[in-house]
Amino acid sequence: IPGREWKDGLLKFSFWSLNGGLMMMCVLSLLPVGLMQTWASVEHGYWYARSSEFMQTPLMQNLRWMRMLGDTVFAIGAVAFVWFAINLMLTKREKEVLPIALQEGTAVLGMKSMAAGLILKSRAASAVECLRYAMSVPGVSVTITGCDGEGVLEQALHLAIDFRPMPEDERKALLARTVPAAQNGKWERFKTTHEFDGTEQHKQWLTSAQL
Repeated sequence: IPGREWKDGLLKFSFWSLNGGLMMMCVLSLLPVGLMQTWASVEHGYWYARSSEFMQTPLMQNLRWMRMLGDTVFAIGAVAFVWFAINLMLTKREKEVLPIALQEGTAVLGMKSMAAGLILKSRAASAVECLRYAMSVPGVSVTITGCDGEGVLEQALHLAIDFRPMPEDERKALLARTVPAAQNGKWERFKTTHEFDGTEQHKQWLTSAQL
């Protein structure tokens, strides 16, 4: 969703900082040093241009230190880009994407309410709580859940037939209870690994798909 899911301001800041830092390195240090060494090579020979006698002159030392300005700006841009990537990876889609989908009348399908069983392994929430939470998220039109047995199917049908949206206080209590399990990303491998990325597992799909 252009302009909403991506933090364009941070990305633009990173872009200009990276390129501005490189420009400052070249203009303030690398280019002058290169020109000075070229002049020294022509006047006195290549050996002199590379010698400590020439490289340690006050002017050359000052020019090399001037690179720190560009290095600092470049480093700030790199940190901003890393923060942008982390923020993009951990963005709460429920808060940013669903409201826009509702506004535009776009149906939203909810899947992996139990994170392929990872949430159950963490023991942070039960299967019923996961399904009720997913089915209660405003804007989700359909919640899709896998059923690998008759008991699981009966559980899903029971929830669907007798469904009541999860009250806000119960929802907040569930989110608060699952905070410790969500802190280091151990149980959010959808976000932190390529384990569930079908395209990553089958790169040939990128070149062999046909309409």
